[in-house]
Amino acid sequence: MEMVAAHNFLYTFSSMSSPRVNEGRVVYQNAWFAVRECDIERNGARGKYPLVERPDAVVVIPLTPSGKTALLKQFRFPTNENSWELPMGAIEENEGAAAAARRELAEEVGLQTGDLLKIGEYRPAPGLTSQKATVFVIRVGDDALQVSHAESSEEIQQIRTMHWTELVRMAGEGAITDGFSLAALLLLQSWLNQQPKKS
Repeated sequence: MEMVAAHNFLYTFSSMSSPRVNEGRVVYQNAWFAVRECDIERNGARGKYPLVERPDAVVVIPLTPSGKTALLKQFRFPTNENSWELPMGAIEENEGAAAAARRELAEEVGLQTGDLLKIGEYRPAPGLTSQKATVFVIRVGDDALQVSHAESSEEIQQIRTMHWTELVRMAGEGAITDGFSLAALLLLQSWLNQQPKKS
């Protein structure tokens, strides 16, 4: 059963049944993802549904007491342009999300200490892949963020330190277009709005 909300009304389509999907077969695979083609049947109609299998990921936001964080500039081959992004990466096999967050932060920003807090999770493209992204905030000092640096193996061109509200401004102006970072920034705003106000 599917439901659609429009103009504060809820419409129910009881004629739509849940699809039956078989396990399918992998038609392409590399070190980063696999494409699986599944047979799907719904309301008597049959077809093919391609699924992209990617490992779950983490986005980790370093945050100082003054509200500053780090933004990374990287070149992205698919778009042939530079991209401003938060620190992130895939969770490796037999690795937990928290461990992956600490590893990515060490590799991409050079920070290895701080209190780690999960603030949310989301699925970046549920119509394409079951991949889930978990978002963490890690508390760090202002001095630690000022001396941040990426490992030489990371393809990071620049690290900018700025107040998190500057990221919101950049997102609104279209300077940040990475979907993982935009979703994480929304969760960060929500989380910060729920924190006790300092008197």
